[in-house]
Amino acid sequence: MRTVRALIALAVVAVGLGCGNSTGSPGVATLDVSLNPISLVPMDSVQISVTPLDGAGHLVVGVSVTFSSTDTTVVTVSVAGVVRSQGPAGSATVTVSGGGVVTLVPVTVFAPLPLSGGPLGIAVSGNVAYVSRDGAAKLQHLNLVNSQFTDSVSVGSVPCYLVFNAAGTKAYVANQFSHSVSVIDVATDTQTRAIPVTGDPLPVAISGDGNTLFVTTNANRLYKIALANDSVVDSLALPATSHHLLMHPNDTLLYVATRDAGTVLEVNWRAMTVARTFTLGGRTQGMAISLDRQELYVADEGGAKLHIVTLATGNSPTPITLAGGGEGLALSADGTRLYVGLVFDGKVQVINRAARTIVQTMTTGGVPREIAVDATRSRVLVANESGWVNVLR
Repeated sequence: MRTVRALIALAVVAVGLGCGNSTGSPGVATLDVSLNPISLVPMDSVQISVTPLDGAGHLVVGVSVTFSSTDTTVVTVSVAGVVRSQGPAGSATVTVSGGGVVTLVPVTVFAPLPLSGGPLGIAVSGNVAYVSRDGAAKLQHLNLVNSQFTDSVSVGSVPCYLVFNAAGTKAYVANQFSHSVSVIDVATDTQTRAIPVTGDPLPVAISGDGNTLFVTTNANRLYKIALANDSVVDSLALPATSHHLLMHPNDTLLYVATRDAGTVLEVNWRAMTVARTFTLGGRTQGMAISLDRQELYVADEGGAKLHIVTLATGNSPTPITLAGGGEGLALSADGTRLYVGLVFDGKVQVINRAARTIVQTMTTGGVPREIAVDATRSRVLVANESGWVNVLR
């Protein structure tokens, strides 16, 4: 005897076969492709899925979908929709056809930009990116217009994370083993001075007006520095060493990820007081905030998760499970995707922010560290400590 569930399933199939779509309205209006456009690194691949929709946005069943590539020397595509890089950098278009409708999906294969000396930190301002080279005691200037490295800037020992001021005229990089923060004149690519700090610094942040710098060190303190005279004007004890800072767009709150303490502190930096503590567990690392300022995202290196904090309540919904420990994190310029680097796995995972789903896992290889967004060109840059910078989209 057939079960009730089986009878219901047969009825659903019969309806679908009888009318050709789930709503009874014939015809395919659009083909919704799960990833469009597509960015790949050489020899990487991604699976795409296609959902045929009618004019009302309802699923159309029983539609045969085919795929083809305009340049199979750059990318191929299987009958199942696996798009694969063939190695060389370049562009192609995957043509998706079904139900009399054609959708074109641009595909770009980005070759990594070789850079010796252990690329670690990266920051972008306009047409300029700086990359810290922790093994070379230098910053490298990357011209984003032509994707070419130009001048290098000598700084302190083991330069780590860095930040530009809002005007893009100065950059600040923490020199871990020199116990200092270098101040860089961007126009001349030179270090103009170094600000001494207590302990080994790693992350830096700056106020919107460019007058106040923040840095944490392994003295387990957050230091507030007045740039008018390079003096420490206040500090705050931390429960553990911080590797990431994030300035809230309201220019009053500063988020401090405490790594081994598994928390994020929401600090009113003007008063230097802790407003709230978000206890997440794991090892809290890179952070990003949604464009509407409603959510905070935190990469978890220890728990292989992406935590989400609802800022209105401080609550943490169910985190997104990652394929490895997350360190670097960035939000795309349009606010729709999150990019998280899996530092021990040589991968970058791309997350649909609204749907909370992983839409792509890119195998970069090496050790992906900090991530920055090139908003002008809709690109994402990943400093890879193994000797290159990955360009993604």
